[in-house]
Amino acid sequence: MNSYASIDRIEGNMAVCEVELVHMSRSRQSKFACKPTRMMDFPVSRFTSNIEEGDIFVVEHDGKGISRILFKDDVEKNRRKEIVAAIIGRK
Repeated sequence: MNSYASIDRIEGNMAVCEVELVHMSRSRQSKFACKPTRMMDFPVSRFTSNIEEGDIFVVEHDGKGISRILFKDDVEKNRRKEIVAAIIGRK
């Protein structure tokens, strides 16, 4: 399945990712922060770009582990930042 994953933190050579357990096409149709997720580790060396906490990627996974990173999605990252800012009243 292809889903959004956010980099929660980096621990040594592993990126700890919060992976949504819904297809990315359904993600935007669901309420923000109300989707089922699972924490999954993925080697930092397998990302094709520099990463930092909060980055959003589209990943391929089986619900238990990430098999590959498809691409970094800065548009989705910015969309989520705007939602959070609106929720906490900073917009």
